[in-house]
Amino acid sequence: MTDYKVKNVLFTGKKYSNGESPILVRVTALRKSIYLSTGQTCFKENWDKNTSCLYSSKPRIKEKQQIELNSDSLKALKKEYSKVRVNLKNKKINAEIEEKLQKVKDEIKKHNHLKDINLVFKLLKQGEKTGLEYSKDSYLSFAQKVVKDELVSGNIKSYKRFNSIVNRLEQFLNRHNPIDANASIENDSIIKKEDLTFSNLTPDLLRQFEGWMKKEGNKTNTIHKNFKGIRTILYRAIKEGLFKQEKNPFFTFKLKQDSDTKKAKLSIEEIKRFKGVKLESSTLMFHSKNCFLFSFFNAGIRIGDLLQIKWENIEEGRLNYKMGKNKKNVSVMLNKEALKILDLYSSKSNQPQQYIFPFLNEENEALNPLQFDNLLSTKTAEINKCLKEIAKLADIKKSISTHIARHTFSDLARSKNVSIYDISKALRHSSIKQTESYLKSLDDESLDKAFETTFDGI
Repeated sequence: MTDYKVKNVLFTGKKYSNGESPILVRVTALRKSIYLSTGQTCFKENWDKNTSCLYSSKPRIKEKQQIELNSDSLKALKKEYSKVRVNLKNKKINAEIEEKLQKVKDEIKKHNHLKDINLVFKLLKQGEKTGLEYSKDSYLSFAQKVVKDELVSGNIKSYKRFNSIVNRLEQFLNRHNPIDANASIENDSIIKKEDLTFSNLTPDLLRQFEGWMKKEGNKTNTIHKNFKGIRTILYRAIKEGLFKQEKNPFFTFKLKQDSDTKKAKLSIEEIKRFKGVKLESSTLMFHSKNCFLFSFFNAGIRIGDLLQIKWENIEEGRLNYKMGKNKKNVSVMLNKEALKILDLYSSKSNQPQQYIFPFLNEENEALNPLQFDNLLSTKTAEINKCLKEIAKLADIKKSISTHIARHTFSDLARSKNVSIYDISKALRHSSIKQTESYLKSLDDESLDKAFETTFDGI
């Protein structure tokens, strides 16, 4: 168990305009430290560094000090004590910083089972945003609690999604005070951050946030995703009784989505050219190409899941795994093309715990969930870079990424008249409606063919 040292300190390295400095909680472990705000300040002359709190009275030279200290040390101590000033609110401030210190200690106890101190520090910093106890009147505080809960629960995708949304909302609140009716959305000046209470979460505020995001260059679907996250957090607050459903601003503020956005995909001819590119074995390009094709031949398995597949996931000609996105169990029959790719890595097939594709190793399993997810993102970026180079070699003019394998499978299945039910099942969508929307965004090719058939022979 890691030993954490927690102490109140006066951070004299920073001074506010009135000359006071912030009182912080310093947390130290394995020679690393973070500082958490107590929300309190004082002058250097108010602070007793020996007791880590404000002086409650003017200190006096003790008889023992007069005996033990030499004349120079005694003179310096008298000079130091002469500068001491007693803050009239010392009892209140001391009580509040001690309360915050205890809350931090309690929070450390909750997370001390985690071996990674960086993750514990991150959780403490996240707790600082919510005040370790969120305000039940504040939507923003509750949202920050949701972000922290997702991180603690290990739901890293949800954590990143909600954290990004809350950060955008905080940026908006920092740059534009929506509570001020006279504030202009055109005013770029940085203003003091305002909290966002539940009572101020109105359709008008959502419209202001929408306008700000547009001005920041966000596209319609990005704005849509941000609002979906805000709405999801609000629904959680409603379930916890913090907000009344009848006041839900999303009853009148409707989300807009650009349904005409087309998903890139490859044609059969392009897949053949991509597959035919010759690469030196055991190179990053070689493995990246195999990952893309294996995904395509297995109903567009997502790259995050693909990289984590081990030989133990291959059983009796089937690929069995659990999707990272929604934890659904997946079982796919391996076709001959997928089996050919596996043969390229079969030297380790007798080691069930070995990853099939050589992008991860056993050491990575010691990472905490957030670090592991970040590693997957890094590996995905490396693979995408390689895929673009392979596309050039295959004379493909499209910008290829790992997710295009999923789009390509969906489009090919549709063109082969596979039922939408089976496509939905293969993609592991939660509903047929989701699959319909997914296919609609690929292109208008199906409609074009229908028109050709309709007017054929006229």
